[in-house]
Amino acid sequence: KNSFRIMCLGGSTTWSDGTPDSSNSYPAQLEYYLKEKGYNVNVINAGVPYHTSLDVLMRFITKGIYFNPDMLLIHTGLNDTGPSQSPFDYEPDYSHWRPVGYESNKKFINLWISYPFSISRLIIIFYLDFQSYPSISKQTSSYAMELISTTAITQERTVGLKNYFSSILYIAKKNNIIPVTLLINNDHSRKNSYAKRFINEKNLSYAIERDRKITILNNSIMDSISIANNVNVIPFDKFQPSSKEHWDDHCHLTEEGIKEKAVFIGEYLINNFIIE
Repeated sequence: KNSFRIMCLGGSTTWSDGTPDSSNSYPAQLEYYLKEKGYNVNVINAGVPYHTSLDVLMRFITKGIYFNPDMLLIHTGLNDTGPSQSPFDYEPDYSHWRPVGYESNKKFINLWISYPFSISRLIIIFYLDFQSYPSISKQTSSYAMELISTTAITQERTVGLKNYFSSILYIAKKNNIIPVTLLINNDHSRKNSYAKRFINEKNLSYAIERDRKITILNNSIMDSISIANNVNVIPFDKFQPSSKEHWDDHCHLTEEGIKEKAVFIGEYLINNFIIE
């Protein structure tokens, strides 16, 4: 109560892949840093690995908004490069990339009802393997397929990001929540990048350049939409840790890098906002 509540929205870079414990995540480290500076803050980690701006929007309006945050740190757009680079015809709702469906099996449901005890249910599921579960989504293309696809990187293939990102800002402002945009910091030429792991030497340069183009495009979209809506932008695309070894791959940081990320964001907030 009475703290300034900061909610961090995004994908794995918000969730903080690369850390063994939540206390080492970027939202937690941001809270520690701001409290050390004398600010009464509560920083909430609402990141989910591999969430796109569509997933971020839905998580915000169905769950996050009820935490009554005072500020949103929106670190999205990176996973939206997947739908844009997909080898399939683009759909703004991303159904070409993650089609949504539901599989049902009446026999499975009847057995589930007939055997209410958990051990019996587990045996039925394990041994009979009905494959009968609600399917939230199933991705149609792998990371490697997207990186070497020949589909053109165009504005038409960013309609989804524009709509979902704009909606996050609009809904936040309508609810008197301060939205703040974090730009993407992503480079597949870095050590241990997914491109270097999954793409052969022949196609590597093409994959790195292809991903660089969509990253720049998505950053420019979020930057321009933010400026048009008087939303502050943290230039996280310019962030560089003290050592290149603090990058775990093309976009994720090690524990040491995450701490420096928290300081980078914390200093920006202190210098540009009044945090109660």
